[in-house]
Amino acid sequence: NIVVFTINFFFLMIRRPPRSTQSRSSAASDVYKRQGINAEYMGIIQLVNQQMNPSELSVTATLDNIHKDWLTSIAISPDSSLMATASIDHSVCLTSLETNKVIHQFDKIHQGWAYQIAFSPDGKLLATTSADKTVKIIDIQSRTVIQSFDDIHQDATATVSFSPSGKYLATGGHDSKVNLIDMNTFTLVKTYSYAQGIVLSLDFSSNERYLAVGTSDCQLFLLDVETGDLIISFDGIHTDWVYCVRFSTDSRHLVSCSSDKTICLFDVDSRSIIHRFDDVHTNVVISVDFSPNGKYLISGSLDKTAALIDLASNKVIRRFTREELRCDMESVISVAYAPNAKFIVVGCQEGAISIIDTTSLV
Repeated sequence: NIVVFTINFFFLMIRRPPRSTQSRSSAASDVYKRQGINAEYMGIIQLVNQQMNPSELSVTATLDNIHKDWLTSIAISPDSSLMATASIDHSVCLTSLETNKVIHQFDKIHQGWAYQIAFSPDGKLLATTSADKTVKIIDIQSRTVIQSFDDIHQDATATVSFSPSGKYLATGGHDSKVNLIDMNTFTLVKTYSYAQGIVLSLDFSSNERYLAVGTSDCQLFLLDVETGDLIISFDGIHTDWVYCVRFSTDSRHLVSCSSDKTICLFDVDSRSIIHRFDDVHTNVVISVDFSPNGKYLISGSLDKTAALIDLASNKVIRRFTREELRCDMESVISVAYAPNAKFIVVGCQEGAISIIDTTSLV
């Protein structure tokens, strides 16, 4: 599965005119203030290096100033060699994870804030979403936009996900639509209408049978990709915004996280909840991801920490503090395992990017 750091930077969901870098009052604040949360988003990404013992894991590298303004999303290429980042400065950057250097900046690729990004399974394309209501497709080799979907959403586009084969691209936004695009023809083939509220997160199962959807209306449900049928809606599981949904690599399990401060783990075949993590974080849980081997979860929260969870014991085996993660202002906004399982990325708010060697956990 492509690791998408759907940094799930859901301040994306509030559309306001960009402010200068001298006035860093994040749009995240507006989203969270609606829920009684004081948050101010700027952008930090940290790559956290894991040692032999999980309790000894530590941050070993930090990247700064990739963007001129708040970071909104990060994604790692399938071969784990590149990182793509998006920002409210309207740009998308490509950074080498071998040299930790920016290798290209797509400046002003959108007319509004750039929100979420995703690599195609072959690593050749990037998909981006934006407050300008568009979805852009970037060819990485030629460094050009090869397709712009300008009219598939009537409001800001918020989330995007490639199917594992690369056949489809799913998009979601403020207009409550979930769209399915055929990437061979760049045509819209389906629009799913079950969502209510903002579509915050999308993820395909590895067999491309299911599409998981999380919304601002507490919804978490699975759609049949081909028929468009609603397979199951996990009603009442979350009591607030569902910020992130992710399938495990083998798609046996699904994980979700929410502003109700919980993380929920599901068995896909039985369509039942396996475990509800109520005490991992003390504030909104905004991002979660599986390790490629399915043995661990990494989660990030507005409590300014990231937690590594062992799914054999359902226990937190390592918590990364705000000091370690340099979350001086606010929260952790994105977490993810690299596809090669060799490091974890943790995204905070203030604009750094840091690294953890997870090879000992493979």
